[in-house]
Amino acid sequence: SARQGYAFFASDTDERACRIVGADFSASVSWACVGLARHAASLPFAAGALITASALLDLVSAAWLQPLVQRARDGGAAMYWALSVDGRAQWTPADRDDAAVHALFDAHQRRDKGFGPALGPQAPSAALGLLAAAGYRCRTARADWHIDDAAAAPMRQAMIDGSAAAAREQDPAAAARIEAWQARRSAGVAHSRLQVGHLEILALPA
Repeated sequence: SARQGYAFFASDTDERACRIVGADFSASVSWACVGLARHAASLPFAAGALITASALLDLVSAAWLQPLVQRARDGGAAMYWALSVDGRAQWTPADRDDAAVHALFDAHQRRDKGFGPALGPQAPSAALGLLAAAGYRCRTARADWHIDDAAAAPMRQAMIDGSAAAAREQDPAAAARIEAWQARRSAGVAHSRLQVGHLEILALPA
């Protein structure tokens, strides 16, 4: 951090705060542990100019997200939502059951994660609709995962195993088909590639 010209100072009075000071920038930072499913409204939205989160939108429901967007809008805050899955997933080479397993995985993603029925892969489009209705100007950009080099084989295997587990839980009757897909994918994991679609959303008050 020092090499970048910034210094970090811990607060003398509050262990949950620090200050970042640079030649042309300074900020006070504080943190709190809050259960977002039930207590998001307790966060000081009115004091913030930016609300941001990573890999969150696909876990929450539209009913949870809508009032958060409105509180941000009432406070005049911008929003930046990073790494929201958008339902795109492509294995190379393809397997005949990729689409079937992925559809079950997507359905599993839409289960309740504690915030109501999760938006899952519909999260970016749902969020953009809520933001537009609240008067935000939105910009988007892809931030896909490209899991395609030799060193990433363990991650590809984890994606195979995780997808298979979720798909079996979503449709136990399809277990044999899913396990066959898992076996074929695992056998070729060293030479396969996977691209998983993610979208970034920047929302600016009009």
